[in-house]
Amino acid sequence: MSEENDSGGDPARESADRAVANRLLLRMVCVFVLILGAYYAFAATDIYDDYVFGPYLAINTLLSTHVLAMLGEAVDTDGVRIFSDHFAVSVARGCDGIEPMMLFLAALFAFPTRFVLRLPALLICLPLLAALNIVRIVSLFLIGAYRPQLFVVMHTDVWQVLYIAFALVSFGFWLAWATRRRERAQL
Repeated sequence: MSEENDSGGDPARESADRAVANRLLLRMVCVFVLILGAYYAFAATDIYDDYVFGPYLAINTLLSTHVLAMLGEAVDTDGVRIFSDHFAVSVARGCDGIEPMMLFLAALFAFPTRFVLRLPALLICLPLLAALNIVRIVSLFLIGAYRPQLFVVMHTDVWQVLYIAFALVSFGFWLAWATRRRERAQL
């Protein structure tokens, strides 16, 4: 028994459908690469460092310091450095969570759908990713202060993978939701 498709077995129609699907996939890949390329080009500028990245790191540091203080830690901050009597950590490039967020955004805008379907991802997933980065910084500080032997592994092997995985899973959930919404709208 063979599976039937919408083309009714017409080879010309199947070929045309494949061509359309291939063009759509190529468009998605190009948009994804262009968005990431634009981000990395902008991230290499002094304007980005001075007016975007620097302030963003300072906000991450400040929020993380406040969370640590709420948890009872006697911490202070000096620019992008969080320190206590036990430990100090600097929030630097790579600790900012921006790249996984940009991967998420590039995938979000590469997928062909209406902007209104992207809004929930922008309003829910991006803030969740930003909050998760604060959790990451706080947990790494606590690990460094109380279990220093685990710090390097948690910083380089565990949290990086978890954060990127969370960004990808967030996109997957959004994609499943947006696809269902789009299919319902077409009925």
